[in-house]
Amino acid sequence: HGDSNAEGRLTDAARQYSEANGAKVLATLQVTETGAHDPGAVLDKLRGLNPQFDFAALTGEKQPLVLAAYQAAGLTFPIGGSEPELVRLGRDTAKFTGYWTTGWSHLSRIFGASELNNRYVDYAGLPMDERAWAAWAGVKVLGEAILRAKSPAADDLVPYLRADVQFDGYVGSALTFRPWNQQLLQVLMIVKVNHDAPWNGWDSVVPESSVPF
Repeated sequence: HGDSNAEGRLTDAARQYSEANGAKVLATLQVTETGAHDPGAVLDKLRGLNPQFDFAALTGEKQPLVLAAYQAAGLTFPIGGSEPELVRLGRDTAKFTGYWTTGWSHLSRIFGASELNNRYVDYAGLPMDERAWAAWAGVKVLGEAILRAKSPAADDLVPYLRADVQFDGYVGSALTFRPWNQQLLQVLMIVKVNHDAPWNGWDSVVPESSVPF
């Protein structure tokens, strides 16, 4: 896992989920910002562990650097993580491998997603990734809340958003907020890297399934 707070939270969540579902966590190995440029020592330890699955809690530049080193080292056990850095990778997804969870896929074509994806590509010239979808969804939720609450004032919007309201995010199930901590409940998509199919690099990340959260 990486050394940022976000990566630490991803690691903790993955550990808790794994242990709650009967998996054994063999070890947690940290990759620093500097170490990501030469992760050989970490990969050697990983090879020695020979896990059935490696969850890579890596974001930003560390993600493609470590994945490229993983492939160059000839490691073959399954690997995956969260928040795939598709825009950072660009079309150079030969460095990308494994299974990943994400809040959005630019290849989604159901529940109205194709229109949203097509409009975003026309606007930005890039595929809509998870961060772009989150920004769009945030603006959409706030705009709808203002219209429905008939007020832009925070004192009116906060109680409205804390009520049992639903929003459409084009993911097949309504977006809602947990009443006790206001976290967004949404669908996570599981995507698989398939280098045999794409007509461009981005399209090598193919949706496999969706998991409601």
